[in-house]
Amino acid sequence: MNIIFSCVTNYTIFISYILIKTVYKDDYNILIVNDALIEKDIIDRIKRIKVWDEVIYSKDDNCNEEIQKIEYRKIDVFNMYNIEFCKNIFEMLFYKDVEFNLIEEGTATWNLDLFFEYHVKSVNQSLKKDQIKKRINKIFVLDKRLIESKYKFLIKNINIDDVISNDKIRQSYLKDLNYIFGYIQENINSNVVYFDNNLSQAFISSRSDDIYLNDIIIDAFNKLLIKPHPNDYKYKYNNIDEDMIIKNKNIPWEIIYLNNYEVIEKSNLLYVSIVSTSLFLTKILNKSSKVKSVFLHDLVRNACSSRFNNEINDYKYKEIVEKYNFIYGQTVYMPATIEEYFDILKKIDIDFNKKAIKKYDIYFENAKYEMNYQKNSNDFIFSRTMYWLKKTFADSKIKICLWGTGGVSEKTINKMQEYNLDYTLTSVIDNFKKGSYKGITICNQEMIGELEYDIILICTSISKIEVEEYLINKGLKYGKDFVYGFSI
Repeated sequence: MNIIFSCVTNYTIFISYILIKTVYKDDYNILIVNDALIEKDIIDRIKRIKVWDEVIYSKDDNCNEEIQKIEYRKIDVFNMYNIEFCKNIFEMLFYKDVEFNLIEEGTATWNLDLFFEYHVKSVNQSLKKDQIKKRINKIFVLDKRLIESKYKFLIKNINIDDVISNDKIRQSYLKDLNYIFGYIQENINSNVVYFDNNLSQAFISSRSDDIYLNDIIIDAFNKLLIKPHPNDYKYKYNNIDEDMIIKNKNIPWEIIYLNNYEVIEKSNLLYVSIVSTSLFLTKILNKSSKVKSVFLHDLVRNACSSRFNNEINDYKYKEIVEKYNFIYGQTVYMPATIEEYFDILKKIDIDFNKKAIKKYDIYFENAKYEMNYQKNSNDFIFSRTMYWLKKTFADSKIKICLWGTGGVSEKTINKMQEYNLDYTLTSVIDNFKKGSYKGITICNQEMIGELEYDIILICTSISKIEVEEYLINKGLKYGKDFVYGFSI
């Protein structure tokens, strides 16, 4: 049979791999993927390893020639994780003799009512929700007991038990997965792992709220490791010791866990997050896991739901946690107040900073008042950069190189003066202008090795990603050699 997997995240690549090794191992497997959320290097390695028989890379399935050709090919099964990201192929194959399946995507799949309500909106309006439901043949999940029983689809478990119990299978899988994702061996040895969320990147909260909540959660523990969200902003970790951040940033936690599960089970007592699915998946992977989890969704939502869009409020997390704990025992805790949070941490016997957690009170009190969060967000973020620069270069005047000579540079200079930053503008880069800026000769990027500076401030919004990639390729590091200017 010809099987299509439509993948949009690293996690769905992982699930797709498991299904190929278990359910579809004798079939012709086609992977459709784009680099919106998956790094191009990962896509290149997927092509080289040839686990999938065919890889179709597309930035836009509307215009890609290979995507259009699918309409004329014999396709037997179409496995999708998210209808919105494959809607054109979905509509193209809808009336053909094709089996449509939904594939595990964490809590987004467990709440099927919300899944259909959210994703059907993105499909051709001529297709109604009931029509789409009837076309779904199977739902592959890691634990079908977590799905609402009212759905009559053929719900099937993804066979993942052998990954822990059978060392030969685990090592075989990890050989492929570690190569695909570029896994780097590291020591995951901490009593607490914090799974960060990309709330502002996903437009669930403002950037300032996202950062402030992040700081509070991190400061609450004397020792912890941070698992950043693969698609999150880098500036959130500007003031954080890099030894606290898990190096395998873009790798699904499940793969990190499988590489280190024996060490993790000896040292990790607690997982913490606001809404990360990873808090649930460790126990599903390893039924004997002793790790406990604190899910802070209700604590945040109850105090300041008006500061977040409906997405953080819509998911029925309380029902999910209750069902999960009924199946796996009391594993996930979901405090609704700060007092409950204190009691849970005491019960688990984790060292925590009570004073730091009290910052929640200040944040929640401020949340009661109307304010323009987004307006203040740029100031809040840039203040972190100023704090870091002052701390890092406390004993000397900072030599600054500005990349960009437009309005952002002007705002950045004004803000540095407002914060009384002790600096000297020593160099300026702009690939599109010549002459001078603030009395400094404008250089192009090829001259960067000849310039004198302590830190580069990226002050171009249009090409900021290209600039960052260029600097990284030159061996420079964000948070050490370069940062962003104001409002970038």
